[in-house]
Amino acid sequence: MKNQINMIIIKGIDIDDIDSAENLKDIIKRLTIGEGYYFHFRRENNFFLTDEEIRKFRNEIPAYLNSNGKYLIKYKIDDERFDSIGFLTINEDTYVQILALWKYFEGVTFLVRVNFLLGKSMKKYMIR
Repeated sequence: MKNQINMIIIKGIDIDDIDSAENLKDIIKRLTIGEGYYFHFRRENNFFLTDEEIRKFRNEIPAYLNSNGKYLIKYKIDDERFDSIGFLTINEDTYVQILALWKYFEGVTFLVRVNFLLGKSMKKYMIR
């Protein structure tokens, strides 16, 4: 299809810089289609977080995702290293929370539903 974006890679975001974080939120808002996002998360180390941030995010992020969508750990090496998936419904708070996700997880992949079949397949995968 003409003018269709299939994948976009966002790099060079420093979420500790207010302007950079606002730019990331603006990019995500402009790319939003539908009622929510499906995510793949990769957590590998704690290089960029303080101990306080780790404790805070380790509890708050899964709680937020579960209360506003769904969150499942799919593959776990230990408490610090794992792959997980989630679904998050969109509201104004979503864009603030995405910054926390971006900071806590080393890899965040947003999967935006582009048609009914893709959404149905993703929901089936999420339930497994």
